[in-house]
Amino acid sequence: FGTGLNLAAVAKTCRANNQPLHFVSCDQFPIHKSQFSRIAKKRLGQYPFYSELIDAYPPLIKGWHRRHFKRWDITISLYWGSVHGALQDLEEQNSPKFNAWFLDGFSPAKNPEMWDFQIMSKIGALSKKGTTVATFTSAGQVRRNLEEGGFKMRPVDQQPNKRESLAGVYNKKGLPKRPSCSSSIILGAGLAGATLARQLAERGLNVAVFDKGKSSAGGASKIPISMLHSRLLSDSSSSAKLRCHAYQYSIAQMNQAGVKPEGAIQIPDQNTPLSKLVKLANLYSPTGDWIQLINSKKAESLTKWNISSSALWFPYSRMIEMPKLCRHLLDHPNIKVSYGADIQLKDIDPDIPTTLACANAYKDFTEAHFLEVQATEGQIDIVSADEVPAIPIVGSSYLMPKDNQLYVGST
Repeated sequence: FGTGLNLAAVAKTCRANNQPLHFVSCDQFPIHKSQFSRIAKKRLGQYPFYSELIDAYPPLIKGWHRRHFKRWDITISLYWGSVHGALQDLEEQNSPKFNAWFLDGFSPAKNPEMWDFQIMSKIGALSKKGTTVATFTSAGQVRRNLEEGGFKMRPVDQQPNKRESLAGVYNKKGLPKRPSCSSSIILGAGLAGATLARQLAERGLNVAVFDKGKSSAGGASKIPISMLHSRLLSDSSSSAKLRCHAYQYSIAQMNQAGVKPEGAIQIPDQNTPLSKLVKLANLYSPTGDWIQLINSKKAESLTKWNISSSALWFPYSRMIEMPKLCRHLLDHPNIKVSYGADIQLKDIDPDIPTTLACANAYKDFTEAHFLEVQATEGQIDIVSADEVPAIPIVGSSYLMPKDNQLYVGST
């Protein structure tokens, strides 16, 4: 991925031709966001998509990072890690066949692992008849590996910059086509149902959403104010990775939805003592500016509140009006919402993919009684106060200030 130049150039071409784009790339040694921003700002005149990339550039955390840019009709999926890992994941996910490949990973002499036959064969397997490939190198072994991988290659004159490079077209069948559908049904118009409906609608599906209530966000999603914040883990478990990546993805999604961050302070508590906050800061601070360990004086200046110890500062956390967010997510031409609907699964065409997104109301459907789902009660207290903190504070519970009131929760 480097400095994103391939992406910026393709984005400009797609925008000029009114074409959607899903750009997938990887980098084992991605540059820091601050360095990326400096480079991107210099290229804004020629490649305007950099203005979108600066804020969306992922932190340096290994694994997949996906970002959506609705105004441009562009999705990017960036994998921070080896090309072997990225292609292996794409194969296992049975990803859609790619239309074009840009092989841009230093010279074969300096980076031989990226140009070996195993990589080229995986690229071929993820291609379809007519898929193109282009690379700056003209090395004979690269050409032979690509040809064995299924590409018909040709030299491209690059004078006066260099003698030539390589381009080619895939002329085999590639992966079998995945089954697809044009419509979907979702039962439930809360946060889960609305989020899924929006994702499917933006992929071109016609989505029918049914809810027994009189409006969206009728269950737990009716909570007026919620926090977008992640209780991070310091180990390398799958749960730790999921929390971190989901938080980063959600930040980008809320930016697209126009929900502005005010930030949040996390203070020590019984389960997360200061030593653990320091460990989290040491682990994640080098990856970007989204988490910082600050002293009590800085914490007090941000919160306008009495903070007696060091704390973690999350500048991109924010409060979310859940009902408003659900309405925003469901406002799409491909989504049709029906309220007061009493739908039974037996009445739904079995060929239409259907999702239960109705929390504990799943028990209304006998076909779903095998699911091990248990209701859990929650609570938010709304407290009037003469003074409230300037921004949310997270600890063993959390305080969210709004209109001289405190929304106090425990989960």
